[in-house]
Amino acid sequence: MSNLIYQAEREYQKRRPLRAAGLYKQVIEAEPDNAEAYVGLAACQNELRQYADAIENCNKALLLRPILPRAHITLAGTHFRQGQYTEAEEECQKALAMDRQSVANYLGLASLYVYVGKLIDAETVLFQALQVDPKCAGIHDLFRTIYNRLGMRDKAIQAARHTFLYAPNYRSFYFVINAYSRKYILFHLVAVTVSTVLGIFADPPWVWGGLYMAAYLMLGLSSVVIEELRKYIWIPLIGLIALLIFRIIVKGHFF
Repeated sequence: MSNLIYQAEREYQKRRPLRAAGLYKQVIEAEPDNAEAYVGLAACQNELRQYADAIENCNKALLLRPILPRAHITLAGTHFRQGQYTEAEEECQKALAMDRQSVANYLGLASLYVYVGKLIDAETVLFQALQVDPKCAGIHDLFRTIYNRLGMRDKAIQAARHTFLYAPNYRSFYFVINAYSRKYILFHLVAVTVSTVLGIFADPPWVWGGLYMAAYLMLGLSSVVIEELRKYIWIPLIGLIALLIFRIIVKGHFF
């Protein structure tokens, strides 16, 4: 049965909850007292939005094995998906109380706090998680999210760098670039404004055109990694139209 559970977990990780659920059901038919199989099935049912069944199977698992943190984390996920955040927090707390050496339990509670806006509470939980595993990239990544939302750019950059250090991949590298870009968001907007003003008076035309397009390109590329910039991306387009009009008024000619 252990091989069947392994296959079910692999299917779940590959985001195939329906296949995984079928395998877990096979395990339960052969071993009705397998608590882990009930929890695995419940996790699949969460993905399939079968929340009542997920709760039922988690409760069956807890009857078979009262000390089972994963069952409470799965229940937390069930409540979270239904918008029942208080109940989700209670389940996360139960899981953490059962096993304070599991980073996953800390991350579950901290992630919930981040989602509901309790950023300071989330930070406190993550500091506790660091005592368990200071090199966990997931912890530092969540720190990055918290500090970005709090506007603490230097700390966000440091957290992003730690994430990349402990889990070097394209995703964590993107977060480093994102963190640095957020800190210097004002620079991008100022560059566009200055180049627009210079463009009104500069001659020959390629000078102001080059300045403006360089600044616009910088803003456009930055908007790919900075969500805050996306709502400003229309500003250079309006600026370009205004620049052309002002050139005609001030210089008396288009070029």
